[in-house]
Amino acid sequence: MEFGSSLRKTFLHVCRFVSFRFERHFRSPLIVDETFSNDDEYFSKHFSSNSSKIPILIYLHGNAFDRSVFNRREMCQKLRHELKFDVFSFDYRGFGDSTGEPSEEGLVRDARVLYDFLRHLTDGRRNIYIWGQSLGSAVACQLATQLSNDKILRGLVLEAPFINIQQAFQTHWFASFFYWQPWFSVLIHRAFDLTRLRFQTRGYLSSLNCHCVLLHADDDKTIPYQHSKELLKAAIAAREHNRQTKKNVRFQIDMISYHRKSFGHSLIYQDPNLIPSLKRVVFDEHL
Repeated sequence: MEFGSSLRKTFLHVCRFVSFRFERHFRSPLIVDETFSNDDEYFSKHFSSNSSKIPILIYLHGNAFDRSVFNRREMCQKLRHELKFDVFSFDYRGFGDSTGEPSEEGLVRDARVLYDFLRHLTDGRRNIYIWGQSLGSAVACQLATQLSNDKILRGLVLEAPFINIQQAFQTHWFASFFYWQPWFSVLIHRAFDLTRLRFQTRGYLSSLNCHCVLLHADDDKTIPYQHSKELLKAAIAAREHNRQTKKNVRFQIDMISYHRKSFGHSLIYQDPNLIPSLKRVVFDEHL
């Protein structure tokens, strides 16, 4: 679903040099009985109306391909149907039909622009949640730290997250063909150093100020389960430090693990208890 012409102009003015395309809106099922002649009418009459309190969820996808990949569409549909939220997804710069070249700073900036736009359009009346999968989890975590003082951000879900991008690459199943070579670690370190890619999720966890939930399957060969275990350990330490220093008092951490479920890296959406489980820990909205 694309923005209408006037909203698109507003969005492009806000974005300025940001080059991603924002096209996919999974409209909340709570308003399916209403008829709108075009997107402009929908966003002006419902989405930004004073009466609407439906929460917003921003879905940040992983590294491969784009927002149209089957498992990503299925997850967004599941979130829409079972949470009844308005769900938004987009392609970062350099992904899908978006222009530009991807970079760590650029991906986070793209996500921030979307967040700011939706917050501005609803005048801060609607709670916002962020969901990041794989690479998207690193983008989501970094974005959430920028929003630590924004109480509209109510929660963060990190699906198959990694400690940092370098360790993610070194523990990927494909790396098993090369990691025993003496040059492998040095070459990888230099490559990420040159590209300035860090995505230090573990480091950013200590600056979160909202509820965070980790999701991971133990048969994930792309981002091994150990990554979430290490992140959980670091987050618990950060939470205890926050309590002692009275800093980031809203930060909480939970983890939902999947053992012997064959969900791998991309199929957690198939869990029939996923949303009920998350409602008990992070999605506390009553619609």
